[in-house]
Amino acid sequence: MIRLPIFSVHSVLSMSNSAITIQGRALDTIKLKSNVFDLSSNLSCIEEIIIGNKQSSQLSIMSEGIVTIKIDKDSFDIGEFLYGEQANDYRQTISLEQATDMAEKFIHQDLLDYVEEPNVLFLHEVTLEAEYCWFFFYNPKIIIPEEKWLLKMLGAYAISKKGEVSHTYNYLDDPVKARDYLKAMSGYFNKKGL
Repeated sequence: MIRLPIFSVHSVLSMSNSAITIQGRALDTIKLKSNVFDLSSNLSCIEEIIIGNKQSSQLSIMSEGIVTIKIDKDSFDIGEFLYGEQANDYRQTISLEQATDMAEKFIHQDLLDYVEEPNVLFLHEVTLEAEYCWFFFYNPKIIIPEEKWLLKMLGAYAISKKGEVSHTYNYLDDPVKARDYLKAMSGYFNKKGL
């Protein structure tokens, strides 16, 4: 059984025989009393959510916070992620090569007005891959004017393994956030069947 990651574990703050407190980032909306699972599908429950110094009833997607979960220390295995619902059956319908061609066309449209050299590549050499999608990034050598702030902010495309395209954020300057966002988008594509 494959489960979707819903919380990226950045550090374990405390652990007892009955609870563990973890700092990290939500990859989906997490609510108080939600069920969570470890990689082996051992069940736990969110007992507390803290954002900053305040208790909260939920942690929104891509928000950082601290969660405390109830555990049986001998059977709950904290890894890189806490998991939620079972992933939907998902069949990849496009190849990496097809996704790369799609990304190149979209990025070419976005950046054509800002290219000064005729043979410049539009795609960044880095591509990230998750279970249900890839991330493609703008070539950082292409200078986008400051007044095009939205285009600068959305410096990437997420393309699902079924061909769904989403203009998205570029977090390559923060590897942990980039990994977390990739996992969040991958889970989104699976949940929506895209």
